Amino acid sequence: MDPYTLLNEACSVEQQVRLRFQGMHIQFKAKNKSLQNNNYAGFHST
Repeated sequence: MDPYTLLNEACSVEQQVRLRFQGMHIQFKAKNKSLQNNNYAGFHST
């Protein structure tokens, strides 16, 4: 395998990892937001 292909693959792997991490982060933020909303609703329903 030539260095250019190797470099290309490394970049694409890094991109995939970054995209996956971003996706997890967005999911986490959404989950966090819904938890906050639930706590808010629970607090005000009492």
